[in-house]
Amino acid sequence: MIAVSSWGLVAVFSKAVFSKGEVGMRRDTRRVAALVAGALLSGALAPIVGTANAQLAPQSLTIDEGFFLGALPEAQGAPADGMRFYAPELNVHQGDQLNINVKGFHTAFFLPEGEDAGTWLEANSTGVGKPFSLLVPDPDDSAIDPGGSADTPSLKANNAVVFPTHFDCGTSPAAPCSYDGNILNSGIPQGEAPSFSATVDAPPNTSFGIVCMIHPIMQLKVNVVPGGDTATTQAEVDAYHASQTVADATAAAETHGDFVNRRRKRGGAWQAYPGIDGDGFSLLAMYPRRLTIKKGQRVRFNFDLPNEVHTASFPFDKAGNVANNEFFALGCDPDGDGGPGPDNPPENQATICNNPAQAEIDITPKAAYEQGNGVFKGGDYESSGLYGAAIGAPDGSWTLKFAKRSPRKGFKYLCIAHAGFMRGNIVVKR
Repeated sequence: MIAVSSWGLVAVFSKAVFSKGEVGMRRDTRRVAALVAGALLSGALAPIVGTANAQLAPQSLTIDEGFFLGALPEAQGAPADGMRFYAPELNVHQGDQLNINVKGFHTAFFLPEGEDAGTWLEANSTGVGKPFSLLVPDPDDSAIDPGGSADTPSLKANNAVVFPTHFDCGTSPAAPCSYDGNILNSGIPQGEAPSFSATVDAPPNTSFGIVCMIHPIMQLKVNVVPGGDTATTQAEVDAYHASQTVADATAAAETHGDFVNRRRKRGGAWQAYPGIDGDGFSLLAMYPRRLTIKKGQRVRFNFDLPNEVHTASFPFDKAGNVANNEFFALGCDPDGDGGPGPDNPPENQATICNNPAQAEIDITPKAAYEQGNGVFKGGDYESSGLYGAAIGAPDGSWTLKFAKRSPRKGFKYLCIAHAGFMRGNIVVKR
């Protein structure tokens, strides 16, 4: 299903994330964020300059959302992505401006004023099918989507998460949106240096949270203080950024070192980890990268993922085809879920979707749900399905038995969500 849109509607899980090479991880992540919004929004990043004393005039604070920790020497080569808003809890005045530099595949979602972030997310976004879940069921396509069933319905990206609340503001510090205490969403920001800007118009003596709806562990609390009270300065934000990124990179390096060559058997199965999350970081690799076992043995793939979303999927070629060609499909659904399906039947694939409210980004069950029979013989498609906090599966495990001896180079596998650099290898001997 393919649709072209004057809004530049492109997929949540762009093919850019599947480009080759781990060294390209930072570039790929930026390209994903750029492609997802594409031409959907317009506006260039303008220089951000601090203003006068916050008590006399509004000030502008610039905050990084995410950071590629692997670029720091303290990471020691670990493929680590930062999973924080790199700022302390903020005190701001009404009228101050927040400029969020999006350093990865993230959103800046301003929660309703006065809501506790954890409580609100649990009620409104955690899992599948809630008003602000990343993924929601797609009843139109469930009956026709390969790999789907009544228990594994077709899914689609939630437009309330993917697209911005307003299309005419926020993409430049020169044209901020207004946050008045109600929900304000950046959507997936655009460009090589994507950003989202908002003026705080909520009244004094209120508080609100800003979260990433793709990685909900990423949360920032903002307090709107009276005009005479001291507000957070850019220097304080910058100092927090400098110290916290070093601390996160150091912790990521230690975890990477502990797991990169770990061989451990527990409960009769060898242990493997498709990505590892820590406090403020995600390691985007398979651990161990290479595992040697015997024919007939099992490998348990462990997921403990409060930050990222991953799969373990075999074999490499079939999983790669799902990642690159079947993971998502762009379409237009003018009649909504209440109308007849499927959306965009083949004869109408070129349909242009000019209204973002009618846009649809379908996610195949072959990526979303567990596939296969749990026994790998070298060519059959076996996959854990997606795990991660954003879809309500932050932990769990998937076990695969290897019933055939591998070639000398082993059975390669990958994460469908990060196929360009999250790859592993299971060598099966007699």
